[in-house]
Amino acid sequence: MFDLRIDEIAALEPDAVILSKSHYLQRALLNKRGIKTLTAETASINQALRTISDLAHLTGRVEEGRRLAQGMVNEIGALVRERNSLAPRPALVCVAHERDSLEKAVFVAPGNFLSEILEVAGGTNLAPKGEDAYAVAVEMTLEQIRAARPQVVIDLLPAEPTVTERLRAESLWRDAFPIGQAPERIYAIHDPALGVPGPRIADQIRRLRRWLAPEPKSALP
Repeated sequence: MFDLRIDEIAALEPDAVILSKSHYLQRALLNKRGIKTLTAETASINQALRTISDLAHLTGRVEEGRRLAQGMVNEIGALVRERNSLAPRPALVCVAHERDSLEKAVFVAPGNFLSEILEVAGGTNLAPKGEDAYAVAVEMTLEQIRAARPQVVIDLLPAEPTVTERLRAESLWRDAFPIGQAPERIYAIHDPALGVPGPRIADQIRRLRRWLAPEPKSALP
């Protein structure tokens, strides 16, 4: 949201306002009025952890924030160490497509939070980098999707699907590939918590790992 009404915000007399990085002009205007602000950057796991610590300082809950962040670091660190013994699974995470077509579908781009937790979970994001280095999503043609040869596809739906809708979405993916080349695992799901850079990052990684089901490197020929 870029259209922040500074006068209306100031009238609420907030103790602080949390902003995104793009709100640098609004931040200056709020600070000029004596209103504290916090810029929340959450494009990576490290940024999410730093924002949690910053928020703890802002709210005077420094010790609670320190314990929370340290617990998250320990959990995520253990998952990273486990990942190092797994063979990565090539995957795509789709965030939007037409109901009956995958042409020009939109996928999670490399280099952002959701792509990072996918990799920690044991996946390799096959989506290409966008023209914008900071893009969180990238469009792919059907030809590009087929050429990527994902072993796992996670199709994030905008609402909880019925059984029929889920089966239709999964069938759409299988039918998009030549015989014998369809992804081994296809998940058509609605999961609003997935990709939220908050205290439950480790839970998201575990959920992705169950879907990816990467094999131990020692089990490979």
